[in-house]
Amino acid sequence: MKREPHLALFVVWQSLVVESYRGFFVKMAAAAQLRIALAAPSEFRELAQQLVHCAPFNPPFRADDTRYPWFILRAWQPHVQVVVFRGLGKALKAFFRRDIAAHAERRIVLCMAEPYSVTALACWWSTWLLRDKSIAFILFGLQNIVKDLPLPLRLIQSFMFSRCAAILSLGREQDAVLRHHGYRGKIIDFPLWFDAERFNPGSLEAKTLPTLGYAGGLTAAKGLLDLLQCLDLNAAHWAPRCAVRIAGAGPLAAQIADSCADLRQRGLDIAFVGALTAEQMPDFFRGVDLLIVPSRTMPHWKEQFGRVIVEARATGAVAIGSDSGEIPRVVGGTDRIFKEGDVSDMTRVIDLWLSRLQVADHRADLRRAETAKARADFSDTALAERFARHLQVLFDQDEV
Repeated sequence: MKREPHLALFVVWQSLVVESYRGFFVKMAAAAQLRIALAAPSEFRELAQQLVHCAPFNPPFRADDTRYPWFILRAWQPHVQVVVFRGLGKALKAFFRRDIAAHAERRIVLCMAEPYSVTALACWWSTWLLRDKSIAFILFGLQNIVKDLPLPLRLIQSFMFSRCAAILSLGREQDAVLRHHGYRGKIIDFPLWFDAERFNPGSLEAKTLPTLGYAGGLTAAKGLLDLLQCLDLNAAHWAPRCAVRIAGAGPLAAQIADSCADLRQRGLDIAFVGALTAEQMPDFFRGVDLLIVPSRTMPHWKEQFGRVIVEARATGAVAIGSDSGEIPRVVGGTDRIFKEGDVSDMTRVIDLWLSRLQVADHRADLRRAETAKARADFSDTALAERFARHLQVLFDQDEV
């Protein structure tokens, strides 16, 4: 007799409008004894005010499926951080129907929102209305800077702290912020992942010189001005030793283009390729041997994770970065870190890795090792399996 799934997971997340964010849950869906539903808004307005329409869902997720259903819900979004899903209660009720649930099914609503957010409160309310005390409610903490929240948000946060079974956390700094605000419950490590089917070494043409690369927002917070200064000071020294490729979009785009033109005049093989699509990023990273992530901490922002790091490492590129936020944990070694805003220290670390990447055979060995380590630590497959174990432990502890 076929055994029924023992775990039912309902995921609510505005980022699910984008197909690439679903890969992790596709891997989870492959696990035995699991039912999983994904709920996304029909459209979502990002920080840059770009309106993103929900991409179609692909198998194994199907409409009206009892094991892997998807729900595209209309959402009220007065602010980028306030997303209230309309019809969420009906979707939850459909997924957690008694007639399709196993007798011993363990149920979780995973709301990928901050504990102080209106989104979290609205999602909890929709769950509470089911009157099903077996459902565990889990939230997501991304903040890695302690901020003085307005009184209404502090009240929401205190309320949610007392009613969630656990909070997912991107890293240690997020853990510290949650504890600072008074959370004493379970924290589950939840780093971001890369799509192992898209981000892989592929086939590379042999190159004489290693290539330095940058990919991301073209803003001061991302450390682009520090990187430009570093390239300017070392152009003559690095011109015979490497090439440079910069990809991205943002307010510093014109300055980047002008600086690249000047550096080419001085003999450095450098190109600004502009904004790239998600489909183009794997090939960009395959062409890079040393990714530089020079982010700077700002009063209200610092690097929360740096997803480009794990995506680049998955293709074989070594990543180096500043000591801002979670970068030191994600790049993979202390010899890959420089002090944020310190151009001299950035130069030191780049020189160190250029010397290691200079020999083509050694470069190939480094790329293979980097890919293997990234797959073990950050692939969607590895992290999905790890997260499923965390959820099981969460229930096991509750039963002790």
